Amino acid sequence: MTTEARIMSRFGQCAAITLLFCAALQRPSRAENPPPASAPAAEERKPGDLVLELFAGEKLYIQEKGEWYLIVTPSFTQGHDEKEFELEAEVIYGLTDELQLSAEIPYAIVNPDNGSQHQGIGDVTLAANYNFLQARDFALGVRAAFLIPTGDEDRDLGAGQFIWSPSLLGAVRVGQGEIYGAVGGEFGDNHDDAFTYTLAGAYPWQSLVGVFEVTGANGSGADVLYLTPGVYWNVREGIQVGVGVPIGVTDDSDDYRVIGKLVFEF
Repeated sequence: MTTEARIMSRFGQCAAITLLFCAALQRPSRAENPPPASAPAAEERKPGDLVLELFAGEKLYIQEKGEWYLIVTPSFTQGHDEKEFELEAEVIYGLTDELQLSAEIPYAIVNPDNGSQHQGIGDVTLAANYNFLQARDFALGVRAAFLIPTGDEDRDLGAGQFIWSPSLLGAVRVGQGEIYGAVGGEFGDNHDDAFTYTLAGAYPWQSLVGVFEVTGANGSGADVLYLTPGVYWNVREGIQVGVGVPIGVTDDSDDYRVIGKLVFEF
C-alpha cells in the first residue's frame, strides 16, 4: 500500500470515529416548560462558538453571514536548533451562515543556532470552511486549506511547495463546555504527505475560557505531537485576547511555543 493510500485509509477511519464520537455525546434533551408567550426568546449559543480559534489545532468556525474577523497572532517558537518569531494576520469573512473564507499572511524572523538570521513573508494560506450540520448540541463541518509557497525555502521562511489540507471538523457542547475534534491530511507537491488530528476542550469561567489541546501530525518519517494549555479573555463584546503554550512531546516536535491571539469581530 502506498503512503497516500495509507494516509487516506487512516483519514477515513478517524473521520468515522469522529462522527461516532459526536453521535455518542449527543443526548436527546428532556422537554422543558415553554416560556410564557410574553417572554422574549433568548438567543441560544451555538456549539463551537466559545472560542473562534484554537492555538495549535483546527476547529470549525461559527460565524454569521456578513461578519468579519481579524485575528492577529504573535508567536515564539523554540526549536531544537533555531528560534523563530512570527507575526500573522488572518481575515475571516462569513459568506453565508455556513460558509466562511479566510486568508492568513505571516511575517517571520528565523534565528538559527548556526548561521545568520533571516526574515520576511512566510507562506500564505487560503481556506474555506463549510458547516454542513448545525444541531442544538453539536456541529460538523469540512475545511479545505491551500498553502501557497510565498516564503523563501532557502531562508527557512517557507515549505517550498503547494500543500492542500482537507479536514473534517466537529464540535460538541457538554454542559457549559465544548469539545472539538478534527482529522485531516496534508498533501504536498513533494509528496511530503501527513495525517493530522486535533482533540480539544474549552470551558468558560466568568470572562475567561480555558482551553486544552492535543494536536499532532504523522507522515513523511515525522511524528509531531503537542499538548497545549491556553486561556482566552473576553475583554468585551467583539474582542478576545488569548495565550497558549504548545509543548512538544515527541523528538520531531519543537521544544515549545508561546502563541498569542488578538481576535476582533466586525
